Amino acid sequence: MNLVEILRSRVADLSHGDYVVGLKAVLQHIEVAESHLERGKATSEETAFTDAIYRTNQAFEGSLKEAYRVLTGKNPAKETTNKIEQYLQEQNVLRHRVLAQLTNYRREWRNPSTHDYG
Repeated sequence: MNLVEILRSRVADLSHGDYVVGLKAVLQHIEVAESHLERGKATSEETAFTDAIYRTNQAFEGSLKEAYRVLTGKNPAKETTNKIEQYLQEQNVLRHRVLAQLTNYRREWRNPSTHDYG
């Protein structure tokens, strides 16, 4: 299963809306992350893996913003990722399993000093 191909297909099939531009940017981050990952595997260049994680973080945060846009009808541009995560948790709009993955991602992959603030 090629997840990037599935995402490309899903983004291509989206109906028009403000969220489409943001989701295309998310897809681009994922595509670039994949290329960094493949470069790292091929060359053992450790910075490639760091670059892949950075791009994955960008994709994750962009996804959160577009979810917020769709769920609230509000422009997420001035909202922090932390506030969006709080909204998603407090409003019970996500399944428990998805919330658990959100928490896991925040704890295991993101730098708390730059992301976990009010």
